[in-house]
Amino acid sequence: MLVKEVEGALFLLWGGAVFVLLIGGLNIANLALARWSGRSKELATRLALGAGRAQVSRQLILENVLVAGAGGIVGVLLTTPLLRQTIAEAADFCTAAEPPAIQPGMTSCPGFDGTRSL
Repeated sequence: MLVKEVEGALFLLWGGAVFVLLIGGLNIANLALARWSGRSKELATRLALGAGRAQVSRQLILENVLVAGAGGIVGVLLTTPLLRQTIAEAADFCTAAEPPAIQPGMTSCPGFDGTRSL
């Protein structure tokens, strides 16, 4: 009922969010490329001293995985309390029969967990 009235606006908002995430991802890729090109002397020295290409690749991948994992953990740790606070404040404005609560699909990507957030 209510969702049908604002469905177009929700899809537009969702599209904007995806666009912003795409720009952010491209920015991260650009920063990683700049960092790698800045480390070309270090990588050349490692290769000259006998490190194999596999070892250098493994080091670079491991560094990026650790940074991405730390960022993901910090994101989840910051998002969970903020989501709880938002739901607690939204309970004052909710007219539903049940008060709002965190559902299993709220902190994951819609569509990947088999539910639809709309």
